[in-house]
Amino acid sequence: MPDVVIEQGERTIILDAKYKSHWEELDLYGWHSVRDYVRDAHRNDILQVLAYANLSEAKHVTTCLIYPCRRETWASLDERERVAHRAEVPVGQRRLDVVLAAVPMDVVAGDKVLERALRFP
Repeated sequence: MPDVVIEQGERTIILDAKYKSHWEELDLYGWHSVRDYVRDAHRNDILQVLAYANLSEAKHVTTCLIYPCRRETWASLDERERVAHRAEVPVGQRRLDVVLAAVPMDVVAGDKVLERALRFP
């Protein structure tokens, strides 16, 4: 089961945190240079959130893999505008957005980090 599911009318947002270093490794080395087990684990994470998205009947589903990271890593990603990546996946008449986002582990109430990282349209 995902960590958080938010349903609002015809919209569902699914959040699933993954406590792995994928984000940092992929950013540092690129897809083709990371170790096979990292690519396999990352691929499995994406397939998992796509399966979660398939459980919703909403017309617009956003599924998000959240990778907690150190604040310094997040600041570096933010500076290079690499905090989040988004893709729209065609699914018939439905809209499916897949978001991969880094979020620092030391987020506190009122911090705009989540808002900036996720930017839900």
